[in-house]
Amino acid sequence: MSKEVLSRKKEERREAESPKTQSAKLVERFAEELTALGGSVSRVSEAELNDKLIEFLKERNVEAALMWDPVESVDEARLTEAGVRAVRSVDPNLKAGITGALSAIAETGTLVVPSGKGQLLSASLLSEIHIAVIKSSQIVLSLEEALQRNEVREASAVALVTGPSRTADIEMTLTIGVHGPKEVHVFVVDG
Repeated sequence: MSKEVLSRKKEERREAESPKTQSAKLVERFAEELTALGGSVSRVSEAELNDKLIEFLKERNVEAALMWDPVESVDEARLTEAGVRAVRSVDPNLKAGITGALSAIAETGTLVVPSGKGQLLSASLLSEIHIAVIKSSQIVLSLEEALQRNEVREASAVALVTGPSRTADIEMTLTIGVHGPKEVHVFVVDG
């Protein structure tokens, strides 16, 4: 079969599935791909997000985090009550950054992170731990789909984050976290 015929059949199968089934498959694929790259994913309901986020931060002794203003579904007052302060200015001493994302790409385990008013790109790049909160409905299959969004074209900059930062020296010794976060964790909120 030709590439065109295979592509058409794949698209027909995708259209035949219910939106709920499609979404579940995209979330599963995104989680598999990001995990294979050294990241981690937690699927949570909106009701449990803040408790799980606080638990995650406490396990890593995070008392302050560089955070977008706002991050959808994150209750900043609950974070403060739990002893985690949200910071809105760049501080290289902060251990964690908390962001949202425009979308996530299932094929590659990639987050599409924009910058703009209240959305410091540094929150995803500067800290040792990058925590992203997204809704399952934000996960798309491909980079092409993600780049078609108007918000991508309107953002002053966009980072494509695919797992923890990796680099190798001339002897090919792999080092994690030199040019970005050592740890990438995504909370996927169902819905």
